[in-house]
Amino acid sequence: MANITLKGIRLFPKKDSQPDFVIASGVLTPDDLNAFLIDNKEHESEYQGAKQFRIQVLKGKEGGGPYIVLDTYKAAAAPTQGPQEAPAIQETNDLPF
Repeated sequence: MANITLKGIRLFPKKDSQPDFVIASGVLTPDDLNAFLIDNKEHESEYQGAKQFRIQVLKGKEGGGPYIVLDTYKAAAAPTQGPQEAPAIQETNDLPF
C-alpha cells in the first residue's frame, strides 16, 4: 500500500546549529491538517474513547528530510465464532496407574 503523506504538518531536518536533542523542526498549518483529516476519515481509529489517527515519521530517500505519513496498517480481525464445546473425555478402565 502506498504511503499517504500527511498534509498540514511539514518537517525539516535538524540544523547543525541546533542542540543534539532536536531531531527535526516543523510547521503546522491547522486548516490544511483539518482538511486532510476530514478527507481521510476512513483511517481514523479510537483509543479510550478518543478519536485518533496513527502516524509514522519516515526518513526521506538519499538524505532527504523527515516526513509524516498515515499509518494505514490494520491488523486482520480474528474470525468471530460462537462458544465451542470441549471434546468429551472418554472414560477408560485401562489406565496404567
